[in-house]
Amino acid sequence: METPEYFEALKGSRKRLLAGDVFAVKPKGHDYLFGRVIRTDARVVSFTNCFLVYLYSVSAKNLNQLHLSDLTPKRLLLPPLIINRLPWSRGIFMTVGNFPIDRSDLLERHCFKSHEGRFFDEDSNQLSQPYEPVGIFGLWSYAALGEALSNILPKVALQ
Repeated sequence: METPEYFEALKGSRKRLLAGDVFAVKPKGHDYLFGRVIRTDARVVSFTNCFLVYLYSVSAKNLNQLHLSDLTPKRLLLPPLIINRLPWSRGIFMTVGNFPIDRSDLLERHCFKSHEGRFFDEDSNQLSQPYEPVGIFGLWSYAALGEALSNILPKVALQ
């Protein structure tokens, strides 16, 4: 299976994903980035059992250089996003471990803005106001993620 132009190929997996799974992604020309599965039952309109994930501004040259204590909401590279399991099965994301999620690992509330300008949570419940950081209300594709990373990575200082 071909890996999209934005990413280097990692080991694909069809293993069941769990909340707390920490994963690596390797954008071409960059070090590994890390993310975490926050929920496995997010919903975007009619898409159910989607994955609410955080992607952090934490990078490393090697997978064993990850420090779990660096994966905090203050270190998000992008607002939370909702995605399906294709990045794992295609070898774009690779799970590196599972660690229980502590309350301090989470944003107080998740908020996503629709193209109509309305705000929703990860269960597709409409919110009366925005809560920062505001993500995009929709199911992200790995191509859209690759494009977003290619635009943001040259502009941010990763740690």
